[in-house]
Amino acid sequence: MTDCDLPPSGEDREARLLRRCVAYARIALLRADALRSTVEISAYVSLSYGGLADDHLTANVTFCGDHPGVRPYAADLEAFGSESLLKLRRAGLPPW
Repeated sequence: MTDCDLPPSGEDREARLLRRCVAYARIALLRADALRSTVEISAYVSLSYGGLADDHLTANVTFCGDHPGVRPYAADLEAFGSESLLKLRRAGLPPW
């Protein structure tokens, strides 16, 4: 996620980066729902430290389709101990 306009560190960076990612994921999922996709689409928002010294908070949003018989992108969300991972989905379901 683009973050050049955010503070280099701190709680403000974390909160703003998370809000930005969730908003982006939500809009994309709503758009996919409006297209009446027959595949359930999921968005995974991750926050983790990276950079040369693992001291720079970064974020990513990954989208994928959930298909029967195919292992999910992240089967066990609790297994991600060194980063925060949030799964959002929308397939005719009530809002999160």
